[in-house]
Amino acid sequence: MVGLGTVRSLASAGLDNVERHRRRINALNVYPVPDGDTGTNLTLTMQGIVDELERSTATTTAQLAADVQRAATMEAKGNSGVILSTIVRGMARVLGENDHVDGEILAHAMRAGATSAYQAVKVPVEGTMLTVIREMAEEAELPDVRSLPVADALARALARGEDAVERTPEMLDKLRESGVVDAARVEIGDMHSQAAERERWLAQLHAAARAPHAATALVAVAQGTGNRDILRSEGATVVIEGGQTMNPSVGQILEAVTAANAEHVIVLPNNPNVRLAAENAARESTKDVRVVPTASVPEGVAAAFAFDSSADVDANETAIGEALETVVAAEVTRASRDASVDGISVTEGQYLAILDGAAFAASDDLWAVVDALLQRFADDGLTLVHVFRSDSAPDEDELAARVGEHGLEAAVLWGGQPHYPLLLSAE
Repeated sequence: MVGLGTVRSLASAGLDNVERHRRRINALNVYPVPDGDTGTNLTLTMQGIVDELERSTATTTAQLAADVQRAATMEAKGNSGVILSTIVRGMARVLGENDHVDGEILAHAMRAGATSAYQAVKVPVEGTMLTVIREMAEEAELPDVRSLPVADALARALARGEDAVERTPEMLDKLRESGVVDAARVEIGDMHSQAAERERWLAQLHAAARAPHAATALVAVAQGTGNRDILRSEGATVVIEGGQTMNPSVGQILEAVTAANAEHVIVLPNNPNVRLAAENAARESTKDVRVVPTASVPEGVAAAFAFDSSADVDANETAIGEALETVVAAEVTRASRDASVDGISVTEGQYLAILDGAAFAASDDLWAVVDALLQRFADDGLTLVHVFRSDSAPDEDELAARVGEHGLEAAVLWGGQPHYPLLLSAE
């Protein structure tokens, strides 16, 4: 049997390594915005696996593998954590079927991990974590590597993974344009690093206004905003409120789905980084769960306002989709580094406007980027602008007046979101 103590040690070493480089991984954003959380999500996912192993009393390899697979599924946070969890689950399945590990078994396990990861992503993109695990599997499958002792075979696979990471900018234009490698660069081979100071975010589930006979419930994943009230709508609603840029795990979303007082549930993530976690939670639930992804907090707000707990799930899904089609979302932040993205050059500290997911304008002057967005809204024939303020934003009256100068109607709300002085949506 593969010993529980050995697996605990390996998992702890992996956690220590990811923790050590968490902040550096967080900084590997294509866009120069200060909300990168890939490293944090990877760390929290690994922490969940380690915690489960500490609780495990497995006496067989199969049971140990099952414990790891469950922990990987339920603790996965964000897209990076979900992809990592699928790799772990695929490998654990193969390893759980064998009482020893050699080069041959390692090759099968890595291939299973790579296959599982690719299947988890609807549109696999090369130049990402997927490429790295695939090339590691290919290396492990080479005849001369299969015949090696497991430690030597693993070293060869890790070296191939490091090489793949260095080549990711060649495979993905966005990485090359912004001058970063993919977040898979986790110093893969360093399994003996010292543990960094550990941080763990404890998510809280808020049950809000649960109607006794709701036809449909809404689980709003309110990540990245300090004010969950703006995401509430009438009827059966459960709100998962994230702190800073942290994302809830698959298990936490599943817990909220279970708590919702209806058999038909819509999960509404307001950030693309939690979409895979929401979709995995939907697959694990015994309820009828629909995931309607949104790309930003403003989109999430518009979608939540369209929700009606008395309507059936199909009608709600349609209404939310129609609401999202009419919303144009924008964000204003300060650049965390010098970069050139989407044809926009920005220097560290400048204000950067992002419109529907693409860099739009940059300036030392906040009002310059705000005016550029507002004029674009006006030129496109939009009429109403919702503005969500944070601590570093101008006051409500100033913002309303500026919106009015462009012939637009303003609805200025307190959002409290970190990193972004302003979030805007127009319709």
